[in-house]
Amino acid sequence: MRNTELFATVSTVLTADVANAGTFTVGYPTGYVQGNFTAGLNRSGSYMVVNGNDKYTGSQLSLAFGASLITVTNSTGVTLTAGSTVVLQVEVADGNDIVSFQFPVNLASVTGTQDVVTGFRPGVDGEIEDFCFVTNVPATTAAKLASFNVEINNANLAGGLIALTTVAANTMGKVAQGTDITAANTIKRSDALSIEASAVTAFVEGSGTFYVRIRRTVPDAT
Repeated sequence: MRNTELFATVSTVLTADVANAGTFTVGYPTGYVQGNFTAGLNRSGSYMVVNGNDKYTGSQLSLAFGASLITVTNSTGVTLTAGSTVVLQVEVADGNDIVSFQFPVNLASVTGTQDVVTGFRPGVDGEIEDFCFVTNVPATTAAKLASFNVEINNANLAGGLIALTTVAANTMGKVAQGTDITAANTIKRSDALSIEASAVTAFVEGSGTFYVRIRRTVPDAT
């Protein structure tokens, strides 16, 4: 049995037809902001009900959480007609049970496409919801860069890419935030996590720490 999940409800009346693969936007439910939805994480449990009758779930819709609006992509295979009342049940991040893993790295040791971390096993069930880099020793040589992403069992997450440059790592304590993680981020206790570097113009100096945050869940019964 899964843990109890929380949903926030918001409704709108469509002002124009929304064809399959088309989009529409709604404001956040009262009392909620982007951060309540993991700052952009597309949570697969959300669903919508059209005109109090037709329910669409899973791959039939996707949500993108912007600064002030939620963008809904219609993947139902049908056109949602103007005047329809759409009620969204938007899944909120499950509770506050999170774990954070830290991985220090000397930037000058990253010389090309390579793993920075290979096959680390967090030993938890959950969803990777955030990836960032915090500078410890600043980089000072100009025009250096590298991209970093997280993998689960050698498969890339959708999103979570850090584009680290000299400017992004030139001050102690500066945070380089990964892009929003939108899919392929579910991890099980038997899975292995890796951090991969690519597109490297090698740093001369500097160091920092990668942080990977996982929101733990109770696994489905099998």
